[in-house]
Amino acid sequence: MQKILVVRVNYGGGLSAYLDYAEDNIDFYNNILWGNSAGSGGNDLYVDSSYNTNQTRVFNNDFSCNDYDGLSTCLEVTNTTLYSEVNNISTDPLFENAGS
Repeated sequence: MQKILVVRVNYGGGLSAYLDYAEDNIDFYNNILWGNSAGSGGNDLYVDSSYNTNQTRVFNNDFSCNDYDGLSTCLEVTNTTLYSEVNNISTDPLFENAGS
């Protein structure tokens, strides 16, 4: 049974996840999170992992920052014991302004 995501408005300008149980994990991959801001927590991604058994895996994403260690203002993971990241980039996705 998966009980992974609970959205918190104050944390994670792009996305926030709360891992509430010891067996909860999150795989976050193939996303674009660009130009977000948060009052607290990560501007692009915030993961609140309360247990040393929570795995947070972040792969193949495009973030506003180039610091992927889970401790930055852009990408924050509260417990990095089982945190891993691979192949993330920080390249402007050049979204088109549809109103123009």
